Amino acid sequence: ADIVAATVYPQTQEYGYEEETEFYDVFKFPGDTVSVGDELIRSDSWPIEDAHYKLQDELYWLTQEHENAQNSIADELRQLKNKRSRLGSGSADYKLVNNKIQQLELQQEEENQLYQLESGYLQKQIDELEKQLEGVSLRSEVNGVVAGMVDVTYGHRAEYGEKVVSIAIDGAYVLKTEYIDNTRINKAKEIFAVIGGEQVPVTNEYMSTEEYNDLKGKNGAVFST
Repeated sequence: ADIVAATVYPQTQEYGYEEETEFYDVFKFPGDTVSVGDELIRSDSWPIEDAHYKLQDELYWLTQEHENAQNSIADELRQLKNKRSRLGSGSADYKLVNNKIQQLELQQEEENQLYQLESGYLQKQIDELEKQLEGVSLRSEVNGVVAGMVDVTYGHRAEYGEKVVSIAIDGAYVLKTEYIDNTRINKAKEIFAVIGGEQVPVTNEYMSTEEYNDLKGKNGAVFST
């Protein structure tokens, strides 16, 4: 059996924000154990929360105004329809009342359509802000340990796309060895590593000829992982 010495690194998963943001609070620090779903860092959400509150308030009053208008029209329609039922269908008064009913029903429909448009637009903005609020917190997607973190003091800012925290994944490792070519790997019946006295299965990251030549030209040395 071939034995190859390797350097063992924890496999990490990194987290960051999709846009520039200001830090507000930290819940986990380097060395802390984390589980899936644990909140790691929270950015300042006040501007989003303020805009969210104002839009919800605007939608509330728009809905109140709409319901009042609809109730008012419905009451007037009820009275007119009662009046119409007592009139002869061929009388002038009947035609006047009937025309008024038709106008009110059209007004009712137009008011309802306008409300649907305006409330739909506000709700879309609210939904977008709620999605932004969900992105305020960075949460771990794995079980592991906090391996690294940038300066997340209150008020400091994270740049667009910057990775601000990394988690070392439980039971996942990266091995770095001398370069092992594909022919040697393909001949092997089994590939495994011994870490801490335990046999661990290994998955080789295939390297193309182009990638090998590129790394060789840049670094002068190539390793397998």
